[in-house]
Amino acid sequence: MGQVTDLAVSAILLAGLYATMAYGLGLIYGVLRIVNLNHGGMIMAGAYAGWWLHAQFGIDPYLSLIPVSALAFVVGVVIYR
Repeated sequence: MGQVTDLAVSAILLAGLYATMAYGLGLIYGVLRIVNLNHGGMIMAGAYAGWWLHAQFGIDPYLSLIPVSALAFVVGVVIYR
C-alpha cells in the first residue's frame, strides 16, 4: 500500500509542475501575444542552477529557490530587452 501512496503523491506533484509550466506559457501568450519558446529552457536552467548550488555548497534545494529565482528574473529581463 505504501508504494501506491508514493506513486500517487509523485503523480500529483508532477502534474502540479506541468500545470505550473502550462499556466506560465498561457499567461505569457495571453498577455503579450508572444509564444515564448525559451520558457522550458529557463525552467531547465533554473533547475540546473538549484542542483549546482546543492552539489557545490550543500545548500538545501528549497533554500536555493531564493537566489535561483532572483537570477532567473534578471536573466529574463536581460533577454526581454
